[in-house]
Formats: sequence, C-alpha cells, structure tokens
Amino acid sequence: MPGRDRPRQVPNQDVPGPVLLVPGYGGGTDGLNALAERIRATGRDAIVVTPPGDGTGDLREQADVLDAYVGEAIEGGRRQWM
Repeated sequence: MPGRDRPRQVPNQDVPGPVLLVPGYGGGTDGLNALAERIRATGRDAIVVTPPGDGTGDLREQADVLDAYVGEAIEGGRRQWM
C-alpha cells in the first residue's frame, strides 16, 4: 500500500490546505467540479479527485489513486488534475 511506505507528514496548520473532493463509489465529478469552483472563489484550493475507470472498479486501485492525490496535496507539489 503506497501510504504505508511514506512517513507520516503533518501539513502546516497555519495555512489552509487544499480541499479534496472525492465522488462516491460509481459517482461522477460534474457536481464536484461546480462545488470546487465555489470553493476556489473563496481563495481556497480545491481538487476534484477523478477515480480510475468509471469509479466502480477494484477498491484497492481506487485507494491507490486517492493516496496519490493526498500525498501530493500534503507535499504541496500537486499536479493540476482538473
């Protein structure tokens, strides 16, 4: 599991970090994109997590993708996923 290989990191609590928006199992990202825009309008960073495939595949693969998003958000060097 990728997250277990990474040492625990505590983000700077003085600066609000990005908001990760994750669709439910099999859910889409359309509504989350609209919510992300509203969050960004307040000055926060919002990232819509896009699950692999149609979001209903292997839960381990879904967890690995989410772990990658979280890891990059914590490290502060995230890619532009949208």
